[in-house]
Amino acid sequence: MATPLLLIHGSWLGSWCWDHLIPHLKRPTYTINLPGHHDGRALQSIDFATYILAIQDKLNEIAEPVILVGHSSAGTWISQMAENSPSQIKKIIYLAAHMPQNGESLLDLAKQINRKCEPFFTIDSDRCAFILIKDLIKPCLCQNISDEMYHVVQNRICPEPFIPMSSKVSLTKDNFGQMPKAYIECTQDVAVPIEAQRMMHAKTNCEVYSLDSDHCPFWSCPEDLAHILNKISD
Repeated sequence: MATPLLLIHGSWLGSWCWDHLIPHLKRPTYTINLPGHHDGRALQSIDFATYILAIQDKLNEIAEPVILVGHSSAGTWISQMAENSPSQIKKIIYLAAHMPQNGESLLDLAKQINRKCEPFFTIDSDRCAFILIKDLIKPCLCQNISDEMYHVVQNRICPEPFIPMSSKVSLTKDNFGQMPKAYIECTQDVAVPIEAQRMMHAKTNCEVYSLDSDHCPFWSCPEDLAHILNKISD
């Protein structure tokens, strides 16, 4: 039986973001809503360990090794999962994702990125959250999607907990270092520009694939993304 995929969404999204991609995938596929995304939880209570525990619970529920795919900020979470649970993961795939080295946090990586757009979120300190500016979602995250899809996205995004972003990953050569990896870079990405993507994946031994896409290819070109995932997942 084909190894299943477990898809981990990025910031402000949820498992719904994969809906247009999944019909094109050729293997069992699982998704997850990370804590604080569409579940009503207080964002102040969510930290790095909360995310890692939620993904671990999903791995335990699936009860067989998976290929773990992380979009954008979720590259940080899948890196730590590869370190923590290598027997439950066959491969990790970064999709236009942050790819930390040992001792780096998502916040550390974000500070290194020279974005090609104006700041597209505000900070809600009381809720410990980043809030997307709705008028900037399309030009900064998904400039290639249809107006119809953009309407859906605008109505489904949610605040993003910011406490998990400051925690540093702890990665070793024996676990994370031995995990097979692939990186899918998105050449039209404005949020995580291609230069930043290449800077990150050049530091790690991994297969590299390119999509002529914005930051969210599961909306703008789901069939093309599925073609790559189907190919590199085998």
